[in-house]
Amino acid sequence: MPIKLQKYLHVSIAALGIAMMMSAAAAQDAGLPRLQTNEAYVAEVTTRNQTLAINDPMAVFAYVLGSLPDRVKVYPTENHYYFSFDLNGTRYAGNIKIDARLRAEGKVEFSYYEDRASWLKDTEGTGLALGPSHGVTVEKVEPLAYRVSYGKKSVVFALNDLSQVKPPAAALAPNDQFIGPVFDESAVRFFLVFNPKLKLFHYILDETITPADVFVPAPVGDGRILIGKRTGFAVYSTSRSENSHRRFP
Repeated sequence: MPIKLQKYLHVSIAALGIAMMMSAAAAQDAGLPRLQTNEAYVAEVTTRNQTLAINDPMAVFAYVLGSLPDRVKVYPTENHYYFSFDLNGTRYAGNIKIDARLRAEGKVEFSYYEDRASWLKDTEGTGLALGPSHGVTVEKVEPLAYRVSYGKKSVVFALNDLSQVKPPAAALAPNDQFIGPVFDESAVRFFLVFNPKLKLFHYILDETITPADVFVPAPVGDGRILIGKRTGFAVYSTSRSENSHRRFP
């Protein structure tokens, strides 16, 4: 259920970017939301003097890794670290995946593609497993943290530890088998369960925390179908009581 993220790039407006980050940091320190402006967006998408070699995967990887701080948090439990950027008016998106099998081999998966408007088909994109043969190293530094290095740049990717997260007993229906917690890239958290009798998988909204979306009744039905105002996700309330639990159909 990907939600394509929006963000950075800019050599030509570096000063503007620094000013925005300082302003955003000040706002966050005050507990205020981060302000995003159309002015900054227009400045970004109208720039035409950027020189990133987009057809060279290693050049793009160096740019992405070099743009990150020394330590980042990989929220999705699928272990994809998503990014996007605009290059001379064209938007690109992709991810660095700290894949369990590949990281054991000292590799990471890197992919990116031209992120077009919804009415156009996205390009096939570029995907590579990067390792020592590419000059990329992957080192385990903590139980769920890996240092990825290329050239003079190193970034520690801290994976999301949800090992202690369990669903309340009341959230499970008869015959439900809990498989594990899931943190979606949309920031919505839920429980994945399997019902062998029905032979169905279900996602149950994790309401042990405040959900990262506001769900409102759908305009049709009896009020049990709820729609996320931000994500558009639909959930089904199992009952109308205060102890109801919401499942993704």
